[in-house]
Amino acid sequence: MTQSISLTTLSSIAGITFTQFKTDYNNGTNRASLYYTELSSQGTAISNSNISNYAELAKSVTANTGTNGKTANAYSAIVADENSVDLSVGSDDWLRVQFELMQADLAERTNEISLGNSGELNYENTNDIHEIAFDAVGLPPETYTLFTPTNGLGDVEPALAQALFEDVLVDVGLGDNMLMDGLGIDILNDWADTTSPEYWNWLKNIGQALYNDPTILPTAAGDELQDFFDVMGVSIEGISDWIDNLPGILNSNPHVRSLLPPWMQDVIGGFDDATNTSSPLVL
Repeated sequence: MTQSISLTTLSSIAGITFTQFKTDYNNGTNRASLYYTELSSQGTAISNSNISNYAELAKSVTANTGTNGKTANAYSAIVADENSVDLSVGSDDWLRVQFELMQADLAERTNEISLGNSGELNYENTNDIHEIAFDAVGLPPETYTLFTPTNGLGDVEPALAQALFEDVLVDVGLGDNMLMDGLGIDILNDWADTTSPEYWNWLKNIGQALYNDPTILPTAAGDELQDFFDVMGVSIEGISDWIDNLPGILNSNPHVRSLLPPWMQDVIGGFDDATNTSSPLVL
């Protein structure tokens, strides 16, 4: 029989109205953080690292802490801004999303347990709860950082999408950045050759998120950054050469130019165009 998490304390934490959730937050009590702290503890209790690692990732978003939490919030805020919604940390709509995510998470895990499972959510379950939460403030599911890569990759091969999702959770458990990872980049490359323009828009917004918050990249540096460049076949010493070839790499895909944000257009405009037909993430 599958050992499952206990829902008792989770239900108690989440059993409030949005008005009370917002009041508690403004008074210094972050109910969403408390919820994911308990979820992490429950995952640890049944030795399910996917549950506990996801909870730690979600908690970092609710508190806007660490590389992963800041990256997720910065990315979502950019997508929200494109849809005329203020999703800055602490805003009313951001709080609404955190509340709805907590409620949807509890409902989905309750359903999984009723089916005899542990309460762990796969990438599709996770995308579903984010779609519910972001829809509450009029935002598309793509506002969730991992929706576009996992959903798009899932259309090609669901097993790869689940592998990518679980790899992200492993990175979180190790304290690494969820995006600067060798296996994750390899898996995304499998998708990059067959994907739609949504992928390029996602990549653009990730780049903009990192650009907007200069505190993210330094905390993601070190081994994780070297792993990222290793996969692309670039040494730290060779980064300058890689930058020189960046325009040609980007121009190899017809969707890129129209999707580049102004800050990247300015940078690219200073380089001479080159020709490169390789996959956008393999140099």
